[in-house]
Amino acid sequence: MSRPPADWIRSALADAYAALKVGDLGATGALLRRVLEAAPELAEAHFLVGMVALELKDHATARSAFSTVTRLRPGHDAAWAQLAWLHARSGRTAAARAAIVQAETRFGGNPAVADRIGSASGQSGLHDG
Repeated sequence: MSRPPADWIRSALADAYAALKVGDLGATGALLRRVLEAAPELAEAHFLVGMVALELKDHATARSAFSTVTRLRPGHDAAWAQLAWLHARSGRTAAARAAIVQAETRFGGNPAVADRIGSASGQSGLHDG
């Protein structure tokens, strides 16, 4: 089990998230680079990298970042959902289906995650009904 991040890392992650919410991708990126230099295995930082990449429409980087999150924290339902959506969007139906199953298995009740799972299912033609 990994140790909790140092206070400055927690603070930098919160600042990166706040910067992302207001669209300051430059500040978000700078903060995340600093965090990942200090804590390269921190799933939360990789998740934010994926979110920045989505904003930039850099789907290859987003896919890589969310894959890293699922490797570091297999129970991260939001990362699985984002990965499913990215696979579905690019026509990788089998990979999308596998990621959807992982997201649904780990689903913690977040409506945004449910929406992303549904979107991935719809894009892949994988609706159950």
